[in-house]
Amino acid sequence: MAPTTTDGYQTADGGFIARGQGTTKTGPVTYSLGGVPASLPLSRNDGVFAAGVRTKYRASNGVMAPDPFDWRGELVVAFAHDTMYASMYLANDRGGFVYFKSHGPLEDHEAFDLTQPNGSRLRGFVRQGVLTASWEDVRANGGTFLGTLNAERR
Repeated sequence: MAPTTTDGYQTADGGFIARGQGTTKTGPVTYSLGGVPASLPLSRNDGVFAAGVRTKYRASNGVMAPDPFDWRGELVVAFAHDTMYASMYLANDRGGFVYFKSHGPLEDHEAFDLTQPNGSRLRGFVRQGVLTASWEDVRANGGTFLGTLNAERR
């Protein structure tokens, strides 16, 4: 789609309304979006989570770096039937960042073991708006960041 023009506003309670126009190969397109804030009950395990993890770096030769790396970011969790979908972005104070996106089966409606094709892995459980998991972030050079990720639903 060609560049679009968008106009809208945000309400005092956090809702929003927007309208936009653009052009595609088949002609002009007009769209509108709207949203209002919502609160999920604690019994739900899906939503947007504030995530943090303190990791140690293990080089490809197995040597652990002495200093920890603290990562913070967001994790989005959704469910469909007995499958958990997770998308996460973490950054550290040293300028590093990582994306993680995966899905997999749930065990007993709360335990999960999600792996990306590169071997990065998030394995743990989620219940009552709290997610705790073992985090392995595999890097292209063969090194791995290892730690326990803690996340609370916003």
